[in-house]
Amino acid sequence: MHYLIAALILLIFLGRKKTSEVSSLGEFHPVHQTISGKLPNGKLIGNCFPACVASLLGLSLDEVPFFSMKSQKAQLGEANKWLKPRGLVLMYIRNNRRHQHPRGTDYYIIKGLSPRFKNAYHTVIGRNNKIVHDPHPDNTGIVGPPTSFFYLVSI
Repeated sequence: MHYLIAALILLIFLGRKKTSEVSSLGEFHPVHQTISGKLPNGKLIGNCFPACVASLLGLSLDEVPFFSMKSQKAQLGEANKWLKPRGLVLMYIRNNRRHQHPRGTDYYIIKGLSPRFKNAYHTVIGRNNKIVHDPHPDNTGIVGPPTSFFYLVSI
């Protein structure tokens, strides 16, 4: 069932204009994260996701808010609330290993396991099924297959 829903969403996505054609915010420009580590209480903190959003929009990291790290749902909700007035949303697709990226699509966010912290996630930028930018300074990407993808689409 999830596969059919994802396929329908991708068909809608393919019929839309590319983000770079509709966005007046700019085009892809690699941005690096400035926060990565553990807080004194042991919780992990990082701003790779806002850095990826900034990269997709051609903005500086200072222009993108720090989205919630409580859950992926909260983070995506805050990101889309911020993006909506700009005529954009992030479309989330869980990787079911059958997912194929539409050829020639713009850059997108890939989420996967972090190479630096056990049971933690990291986001990078992909294009045509390859990682093209890691916002972390060590540039190690993600470990294993992606867990999900986020496409920036116009609304």
